[in-house]
Amino acid sequence: MKYFKADIQGRAVEFCAERIGTGQIKITRDGRASVLDIAKTGELRYSVISGQQSYAVDLFNAGENWQVFVDGSEAHFNLKDERAIRRKGAGSGLDSVSGQIASPMPGKVVDIKVKVGQKVTKGEGLVVVEAMKMQNEFKAPMDGVVKEVLVNKDDSVEGGRVMVVIE
Repeated sequence: MKYFKADIQGRAVEFCAERIGTGQIKITRDGRASVLDIAKTGELRYSVISGQQSYAVDLFNAGENWQVFVDGSEAHFNLKDERAIRRKGAGSGLDSVSGQIASPMPGKVVDIKVKVGQKVTKGEGLVVVEAMKMQNEFKAPMDGVVKEVLVNKDDSVEGGRVMVVIE
């Protein structure tokens, strides 16, 4: 069993995760356990079943920072292994969010909403990428200033490509 702390869209969450079988993970939070059936259906795509609900989930991570699309809805979260936090010491809390915004899947840049030097606030739209005939707007994970814009409109991007850097 692994213990985690997560910052999910600015909300602190603690939970335990345990692999209980092939394709099954038990998540325990606040004393309640849920079993997830997970099957990989693509390079970054998973089918997740929780109870009677089924979800299409696209995941991309850069270290502790994750970008998740669940049935097309986007979320960002920072995930830390509780034991790793204790090993590193007190200065490694959940407040360190990466300023690198990367595409979780291949697609085409259809809009760039920011310029280098522009101040942005957490949740502000930065870049829009069309993938699988859906447009996905990537938002700032934190307040800051745009340090780099690494893509141009109409560029093709691969999954994992960093598009914007904020500091």
